[in-house]
Amino acid sequence: MSARLAVIRACGWAMAFNDKFSGVARAYADQRPHYPEVLYDWLSSGTQSHNLCWDCATGNGQAAVALASRYARVIATDASAQMIEAAQSHDRVRYIVRAAESVPEIDDSSVDLVTVAQAIHWFDLDRFYREVKRVLKPGGLIAVWAYAGSHVTDEIDAVTKRLNHEILDGYWADNVELVNREYRYLPFPFKEIETPEFHMEVSWTLAGFLTYHKTWSAAQDYLRATGIDAVDLIAGEIASLWGNASEPRTVSWKLSRRVGTNL
Repeated sequence: MSARLAVIRACGWAMAFNDKFSGVARAYADQRPHYPEVLYDWLSSGTQSHNLCWDCATGNGQAAVALASRYARVIATDASAQMIEAAQSHDRVRYIVRAAESVPEIDDSSVDLVTVAQAIHWFDLDRFYREVKRVLKPGGLIAVWAYAGSHVTDEIDAVTKRLNHEILDGYWADNVELVNREYRYLPFPFKEIETPEFHMEVSWTLAGFLTYHKTWSAAQDYLRATGIDAVDLIAGEIASLWGNASEPRTVSWKLSRRVGTNL
């Protein structure tokens, strides 16, 4: 375990909400990749009933809307009002501006499935897990997942890795290291369930690919600190490797995941 992870765990996760994404809420909604349908199918097949799902830190609502086709109701929460305003509407989804650690609108032992996509590393985990155990039904599931580096070509990947590890070095929050380590060191006080491997793919033009990188939390912090858009520093090099800027390329990621039950 790295020194950065040791510091994170020693801190007891007592973190106040640090809003890194409200300023890019619309871009986040438009240019974040969508998770595979087979993930939602697999999760829904693991719950005994399909009455209520809680999608925590819903962001643009993509997971909430997908889960709404599998559960009668979805409560989707996010600490950012701007993210909720930019989220997709759906008749079965109720959006609430709430921090992850306390959602009084959800009754005790009422939730079949709790999901957290690309966000649990920002939480006060002790408090969040207490809330999960309060709201989950006996035998209910909690599923958390995330993704880190993308793959396009080896040459393009090398440039985005340089953006990540060199240009933005020092601008990533320490807890993002959990994502880089595929959530292996994430405290997870549930009975774990073995999961299949999941990948996601999108087809993006050059503009979409660059906009996605602009939504990174470290890119936003770099911009605030320096007044310079870090993605612009590598955009020309990416463009030279991309070819026709309007021609979509396939971008893929491996999903890191932890799934457990409260039994």
